[in-house]
Amino acid sequence: MLVSPRQAEGVQPTAAAAESRGAKAAASWHAAFARRRATVEGRAGVNPRRRSDSFKGSSITGAGSSCGGSSFGSSGWGSSSMSRSSSMSRSSSGSLARSDSTGFGPSRFVLRQRYEDIGLRYLVHKEQLGTGEYGAVRPCVEADSGRLLACKTIRKQQITKHEDAEAIRTEVACLWEVRGHPGIITMHDALEDGKRVHLVMELCEGGDLFRRVNQRGALSERSAARVCKALALAVLHCHRHGIMHRDIKPKNVLLLDDSDEPHIKLSDFGVATFFEDGDLLTEFAGTTQYIAPEVWKGQYGREADIWGLGALLYFCIAGVSPYRAPTKQQVAEAVLTQGVDFSLPCWRRVTPECIDLIASMLNKDPYGRITLVEVLQHPWVRRRHANA
Repeated sequence: MLVSPRQAEGVQPTAAAAESRGAKAAASWHAAFARRRATVEGRAGVNPRRRSDSFKGSSITGAGSSCGGSSFGSSGWGSSSMSRSSSMSRSSSGSLARSDSTGFGPSRFVLRQRYEDIGLRYLVHKEQLGTGEYGAVRPCVEADSGRLLACKTIRKQQITKHEDAEAIRTEVACLWEVRGHPGIITMHDALEDGKRVHLVMELCEGGDLFRRVNQRGALSERSAARVCKALALAVLHCHRHGIMHRDIKPKNVLLLDDSDEPHIKLSDFGVATFFEDGDLLTEFAGTTQYIAPEVWKGQYGREADIWGLGALLYFCIAGVSPYRAPTKQQVAEAVLTQGVDFSLPCWRRVTPECIDLIASMLNKDPYGRITLVEVLQHPWVRRRHANA
């Protein structure tokens, strides 16, 4: 059982207190937003009743393969993702289209929808939840509802290639396709102006799984089983919608709050891609310590996501990734030639069922690897989760 710092100090947070703090913050931000919107609308001569509709009605085209240009570094918004782009794109409905060969400049449309002033619909706070190569993530409040959300802002001046714009469209298309699943971060809106692209997401205030394990220690088997089941369901949902995540790792798993057993969300679809049954991808994508052997070899399918989930589960129990080395080349060599290391002292206290599941997920043969349905039916997941 993980123990929060507040509990260690003998302070017992209550739902009522948390709700009160949230209500006060929302009220304060909402008032500031109203002042901001009145000022902006007064200058622009905008009729508030004619603000544009939500993103749902927009036409967004996603790339069939993407680059890691829209990933973010800290506070659970992903980092160090790698990908090589191609010239094929797939729309959110699944149809393929050849990308145009024209260059991309900061004045171009990224989302292929009309420009909007984010200040007319959201008040974006100055505090940064995370930063990355292309921008930052900040908390924001929605005008009409007062909901606290997170705004991922990407600077257009950093989007210098057509492939980068396609990657952002892919991320938006993927997030919209899987929207509504309880184990996947929810995107509420996507809009752009002349200088930036804004993706409005649900706010996860508990940080990410990587930071949680580093700060509080490895998870118990019961907690790890909860994480494994939730993520297996989330990834299975992605696969059934024709989406491969390609960057499953602890930093891309967000915690909804700071409780001992928080609800978790799979996030950062910055290198995700659409695929069809039987597709074998060749584009290199992912984060070094969580990349499957077949990705290193240059040809892979959806099974690569199961490897990433297995490496993540190993991290939850051991506090380190299964393959560790000073350089990317050494990690690749270890993944391709060495077995999973269960010699650390922590594994002596772990049940054989848990080790069996991780070993099955980290099978070097993608076609011999356990499936997500089999992961959910595995005795360790069913028994440990039943006792949670």
